[in-house]
Amino acid sequence: MARKRWTLAIDLPPGASAQLALDGAAGRLLDSMLLSEGPILRRGLGLDAGDYTLTLVPLTAAPVPVRLSLLSDGPRVKAREDEPNDTPVAARPLQPGRPVQGSLGQTGDADLFVIDIDQALSGRSLTLSVQTVEALGTQARNRAAAGQDGRAAASA
Repeated sequence: MARKRWTLAIDLPPGASAQLALDGAAGRLLDSMLLSEGPILRRGLGLDAGDYTLTLVPLTAAPVPVRLSLLSDGPRVKAREDEPNDTPVAARPLQPGRPVQGSLGQTGDADLFVIDIDQALSGRSLTLSVQTVEALGTQARNRAAAGQDGRAAASA
């Protein structure tokens, strides 16, 4: 398990758009997203040490200058989702009774979680609760004011 979480910062010039793909070992697609002008932050990447391939394909005829930065988000913690988790293969485990905090990074972003139904949970009714920043109280609102909006918490 990776020890740190990362933010990938991508800055495209006005009018530019591109398709981004992040591949891991053996060319396995980890993340893909459509980018448009301006700074875009892909937060919460939980990447293990190793080599990755980042492919950026401009969607315009002219070459597109791009600025990329990889910023440390600090240590990984179990109560925080890791990106990418927007495909069934990359779905993150959700532990019943343990809240998880996550964020939707852009329009169309999906965060997938999986709950392992073992013998202890078999036949039981589970309730999933999702709260937005507004429902999480003052601390969450302060984080949102600091530019970390879009956060949500879920527990089962």
